[in-house]
Amino acid sequence: MKELTVHHIPAQDNTRAGVRVSYRAEERSQVQECETEFRFAISYEQRHLIQWYLEEYLIYPWGEFRNRARQIEGMMERLGVESEVNFREPRRAEQSEQPR
Repeated sequence: MKELTVHHIPAQDNTRAGVRVSYRAEERSQVQECETEFRFAISYEQRHLIQWYLEEYLIYPWGEFRNRARQIEGMMERLGVESEVNFREPRRAEQSEQPR
């Protein structure tokens, strides 16, 4: 089974927040892991729209709400593209040992 894990690394003193992404293609394969700075910010309005989408849209998934949901989906996609984490030159990349 494929496994993808994303860990947030909180900012400390003089270091920015980071993110560590681990991927295992198969149960007995080696874990591939990358760590880099995490840069992502959303406005209060964007957070509110995403919250509505995740918490309320499923209750009323029709009519005008569907149009609003499509707009929010587009916004979330743009946010994802704009905040893409670049793992080509991570701070640290490791290959973990196989599980015991």
